[in-house]
Amino acid sequence: MRGGRWVRWLARVDADRVGAFAPYRGRWELAGARRFFDLATRSVSVSVSGEHEQAGVVWREVTFAADPSTVVTATVVSPLGQRVTPGAVLAHGGTDDGRRFFLSEAAAMAAGGAIVILPVTRMRPQDGIDIFAATVRTAVLTERAALDVLVEMGAPPDTLCFLGHSAGGFLGAILAAVEPRLARIVIFSYGAGTLIRTSLATTLSCGGPVTNEMTCAADWFDAARFVAVDRRAELLIQHGRRDRDVPVEAGREMFDAAAQPKLWLEYDWDHGLASQRHKDDRAKFVLKL
Repeated sequence: MRGGRWVRWLARVDADRVGAFAPYRGRWELAGARRFFDLATRSVSVSVSGEHEQAGVVWREVTFAADPSTVVTATVVSPLGQRVTPGAVLAHGGTDDGRRFFLSEAAAMAAGGAIVILPVTRMRPQDGIDIFAATVRTAVLTERAALDVLVEMGAPPDTLCFLGHSAGGFLGAILAAVEPRLARIVIFSYGAGTLIRTSLATTLSCGGPVTNEMTCAADWFDAARFVAVDRRAELLIQHGRRDRDVPVEAGREMFDAAAQPKLWLEYDWDHGLASQRHKDDRAKFVLKL
């Protein structure tokens, strides 16, 4: 990050606490999903650890609490000297901190008037069902709390948006069902059945057995279930035909399952969807508020 300093992301994975209420071990139901990802508190305290201005935008390194046991590091990029609208969460993919891949995109959106937050999330798919579920829950609570941070820092509450790439898109699919404040959601390079395919492949590559419990949980967390829920948010799904990580057919399947309103954009591109055209399409969708 240019300027400021990194603040270590701290979290305690309490698999026992999550395992006490484990809807992912049974049949998927919306009430259970919403309870599992419920944000216990609506108040948020933001600490700024670094700040600087560059090329018409303000960069801030912040920390905030996603839940009582988790302090999250995030980068916030906001416009300098102009009205803020909308507020957008930009979620990286992967299982570790991937903010660096989206800093230029966040800066461009901020130059257009948006305040953008990039929180750090970490997920652990290789450590068993309950730990994985606990880290997914923490990641979703992180993104929900990030919306509160945006409002605290000046974003109009009725303009909140979410953009997520790959695993970040997985979180966006969940938010489509459990976060009513969102006005627009962008999911790029993710699709139906992705978690099932990748988690089982990881298990097999490590020499472990694929159990009924694992397949049940992977099915419960399938993105298609969450985007199918009726919502007010407009949904944009972007996918590349040359994506080798998440086949375009998985993206199309998720789009077909999704409730309206929705928009599909397909490109002759790979998993990254990081060209200027892809970024511009996302920015236009978000900034038209």
